[in-house]
Amino acid sequence: MAVQTKEGHLLQAWQATGWSKGTHKGERKMLIDLLDDGEQVGSMVGGMFGPDLGDAGKLGKNGSLHKGIVVATQSRVLFVDKGIFSTEVAVMPYDSIETIANSSGLIKAGVKLTGRGTASYQIQMVKKTEVKPFVDYVRAQVAASRVSATSSAQAGSAAELASLYALVGQGVLTEAEFEAKKRQLLGI
Repeated sequence: MAVQTKEGHLLQAWQATGWSKGTHKGERKMLIDLLDDGEQVGSMVGGMFGPDLGDAGKLGKNGSLHKGIVVATQSRVLFVDKGIFSTEVAVMPYDSIETIANSSGLIKAGVKLTGRGTASYQIQMVKKTEVKPFVDYVRAQVAASRVSATSSAQAGSAAELASLYALVGQGVLTEAEFEAKKRQLLGI
């Protein structure tokens, strides 16, 4: 029963991203096993990903990048590549993410997650329409993890903050409304 629930949720997340059922089919099937019970997909992007290696990590320079998906849940970011001959999975918990940055080219965009004392990852060749919702969601989750790490008394506020930021991504709240509520919740 839990597998059906996960599969149904994943299919909804796929459709919300604008992907067809067949897009990244191997990765979607892997995610059913990778996600913990109750873990939900908040946002995802498809593209080329790998460790941030500076110029060495640019496309075409070496084989360090994988074609797959990067999935942001409420607790972590998963990098998943279901290749023909090999499988690659990497995980970054939100409390290990120092910064998130994005860049945009003429046709495609990219995202860089810089780890705090851990590996950093880059995601390249991402559809421009997928970048903003993904970056916004991850930033909200990172902010929520920092707030909850700072004070367990504010744990409820962190979850509320992440939920409110998700509403910004859905167009329900404006950035200004979110910022006002964030200041109220954080007491600043």
